Amino acid sequence: MGILYNVTIGWLTLLVLTLSAGADAKADLTFWESPLNNKLNSIEVSEIAQDGSGALWFATQEGLTRQRGDNVEIFTAANAPNGGLQKGEVKALAVSSTGHLWVLTRSIQVFDPETQTFKSPLRLAENLNPNSIAFDSFGRLW
Repeated sequence: MGILYNVTIGWLTLLVLTLSAGADAKADLTFWESPLNNKLNSIEVSEIAQDGSGALWFATQEGLTRQRGDNVEIFTAANAPNGGLQKGEVKALAVSSTGHLWVLTRSIQVFDPETQTFKSPLRLAENLNPNSIAFDSFGRLW
């Protein structure tokens, strides 16, 4: 009985030491440092796309956030009359075969990288309320 008692006490001691060492561990949920970490215009991201230039676009409740290397820019409907993002929740993002970002809000918009503005080449009928957009293998927008 003495040997069994000593083995049991030894295992219990080891278990207590292991559990107490793990209790001090902290969970760090930041996977990498990024200039985007604290610059998103909203904490909820609904869509992510990468355009032809390599920039990452994040759709949030407040608009779009674009990350190009260390540069982070925010696009909202605040400057819609001057080529900014049109009003409405960003429902979907799609990238064309030419690398242009297309955005679905209350309208369909395309980002022009040369002028850094959004244009609305297509008008939606009032009774249409699509939730997504995509390009097929022929480059057609659906």
